[in-house]
Amino acid sequence: MLRSEPGETSYNAIDPGGITDADGTPWMAFGSFWGGIQLVELAWPSDARGTSPARTSTGPARR
Repeated sequence: MLRSEPGETSYNAIDPGGITDADGTPWMAFGSFWGGIQLVELAWPSDARGTSPARTSTGPARR
């Protein structure tokens, strides 16, 4: 589970529906209005976080 930390993270929501890319790599999307949408690669079989999150979009609050 990802948890937001006041003053340290810019996200606060998790999309429980993960995705798998063409290579079979699992990903989880999460984000917020303020920080935009981010993706993190998951490591099978534990679904543990395999990489650091990467921002894929900028939230409307940053425009």
